[in-house]
Amino acid sequence: MDPNDAKLNSARNGGEVPELQSQVEKRFGVLPNFFRLAPENPEITAKLWGFASFAYLDNPLPSLFKERLFVYLSRFCEVRYCIARHVGFLAGLGRPSGDANCTPESIMEIVRLLRRPLPREQELQRCLSLWAGSSGPVDELPSPGSDVEQAIFAFASHLFLQTTDAPDCLDALRSLLGESRLQYLLLFLAFVRTAHYWTKIHPELTLEEDIKQLLATHQALAECVLGNTEVVSDELSRRLLDELASLRRQTARDTGLLAAIVDSSDDAIVSKNLDGVITSWNKSAERLFGYTAEEAVGQPMTLIIPPERLDEERRILEQLRRGERIDHFETVRIRKDGRKLDISLVISPLRDAAGRVVGASKVARDITERKQSERSLAEQARLLDLSRDAILVRDGADRIIYWNEGASQLYGYTREEALGRVSHDLLDTEFPEPFKRIIEEFRRDDRWSGELTHKRKDGNQIVVLSRWALDRDDQGNLRSVLETNNDITHQKRTEEALRESEEQLRAFADGLEAQVQTRTGELRELWNRLVRTQEEERRNIARELHDSVGQYLAALSMVLDSARNEAPGSHKLKEAINITKACVAEVRTIAYLLHPPMLEEAGLASAAVWYIEGFATRSGIQAHVEIDETLGRLTKDVELVLFRVLQESLTNVHRHSGSKTVVIRIGADSQQVWLEIEDQGKGSANGSIRRGVGITGMRERVENLAGELLISSSQSGTRVRVVLPLASTTLGASAGSLSSA
Repeated sequence: MDPNDAKLNSARNGGEVPELQSQVEKRFGVLPNFFRLAPENPEITAKLWGFASFAYLDNPLPSLFKERLFVYLSRFCEVRYCIARHVGFLAGLGRPSGDANCTPESIMEIVRLLRRPLPREQELQRCLSLWAGSSGPVDELPSPGSDVEQAIFAFASHLFLQTTDAPDCLDALRSLLGESRLQYLLLFLAFVRTAHYWTKIHPELTLEEDIKQLLATHQALAECVLGNTEVVSDELSRRLLDELASLRRQTARDTGLLAAIVDSSDDAIVSKNLDGVITSWNKSAERLFGYTAEEAVGQPMTLIIPPERLDEERRILEQLRRGERIDHFETVRIRKDGRKLDISLVISPLRDAAGRVVGASKVARDITERKQSERSLAEQARLLDLSRDAILVRDGADRIIYWNEGASQLYGYTREEALGRVSHDLLDTEFPEPFKRIIEEFRRDDRWSGELTHKRKDGNQIVVLSRWALDRDDQGNLRSVLETNNDITHQKRTEEALRESEEQLRAFADGLEAQVQTRTGELRELWNRLVRTQEEERRNIARELHDSVGQYLAALSMVLDSARNEAPGSHKLKEAINITKACVAEVRTIAYLLHPPMLEEAGLASAAVWYIEGFATRSGIQAHVEIDETLGRLTKDVELVLFRVLQESLTNVHRHSGSKTVVIRIGADSQQVWLEIEDQGKGSANGSIRRGVGITGMRERVENLAGELLISSSQSGTRVRVVLPLASTTLGASAGSLSSA
């Protein structure tokens, strides 16, 4: 059985009142007169004590916080008993909130609390803006006198008094305290309200002697307790009631006027409750949606919402329950005849006298034509953005009101940077003739075109071919100017370069052939030197790779062999030895490819056979070699050119042809030597060959020795043929039969 129920049963039997008073006195340290009332009905006192214990004394909010708030709220009670008694608890005449461990406060601290004004109007709004949007509940309730405590006391007072700001204060308290502590605070406020009412209906309730002595001793405290100006008197309440009837009559007149205004509005104005049921429907709503007020009122708002947008209504109702306003929300609604409308909505929450949200008012405006126009303009803008030309529109003051993507790409300014700027200032325009004369011609003909110099955002100047078209209104006044600009900077530079070239050609026509021959000889000599330098550099690199890197790798191989002997079972060492050997072989191959010593030592035939065998091994392409038996040693330059052409051609076969086989033929007679490389891979269907760096290099080498390079390609393969002239002494002794290599 609940202890309070047990106390109540005992009280009804007549033997529990002294014991109950003893419990009250033990908890408070004194026996307040508040619990001496109604002795003829002790069960009321027991119930009152039970409520006080649950909502006030045993409430988990901090004891000092509760007692200070009790005193602060009691300023608004017309009877002064509550504020006086709880001031006594705070001052140590009894225990604050019945807590023996709670430290009493000084008289100065209590006076400071009682003199603290209640924030109202702008001051309260500043306080709400400061605290209502806090990031989360406070970890602990604030210390006495702190800014957070003052804010909580102010919000709790407005909630306690149910002022017009009570709903906002409730939201602020929920943000500051969290839901759990807020509920305990509301329970505490309910008990304070009960205590105030209980003292008010018992005028016989008097102050205890200890309180009288306290007030007689401290004048400032007595003035705050007995002379509080925050109390709302009964006389004011009666005056307000007398004026209520007049206000109701005025409200009825205002309501009728408001209804007339609503019905005369061009916008559809509709109201609904929080269940989404239509409660009002003006004349414009009838015209817009096709339903009469009798058909619409009482129906759910989904009456005019397309099925695919029903989820919007749920979200709107959730926002309204939170008290949020929805401004200029564009959506789609459906008429009675099934036709869909584009509309713009402004939705505001409707509140009752207590500030609670009870419904919503919707103002709907038909924007179907505007949306169609916007879609049409967007499509036109999209098409204009596809143009490579810079397209802009200027108003009568030459301010830019349209700027396409082509203009952004040409000038470097984004649409946002350009809109609203005077075009001639933005682009620092240079005109081919006085601007006044251009404008006169433009206004006369409604057209103008010419070359302008503009400056890009990065500071570079460009030349554009500009075309202007004038748009006039119905009265013939200038409305806008369409300007299309095409970049001709490259064309102008090309023309200027051509003019300069023609002048130079005319000036040096007589001596041009001799100069060309001289330059050609110089270039050929330069090319020879470049080739010799390149080959020498290849020789040096090959020597460095072979002598330096190769030696290091050989030493590494010996160290790894020694390490393997010391740890014969190590797979990692074995793998490292294999990798090192592969590196040695790769370095040797690279060195030989850069500058094959066999070319100098044994000649072209031997070096070619060696290289082709290596190529076949590396690439997997089957190579067939045919070398004329009469081919002996050639000059160093000829052998080097033919070997390099062979290298480049086989590399191209491997990279590009996809052929599985290749045929190499080398032959010579008394006048010339030739080299042919032919594959059976994918060639060019139209016989054209893309001239890359490799082919260009081969052609330069061959032509430098007065030779000829021919490349033919078809779907059945590609054939490279090189022919170099020879002196009769070039051919040497037979190199042996190599045709079967």
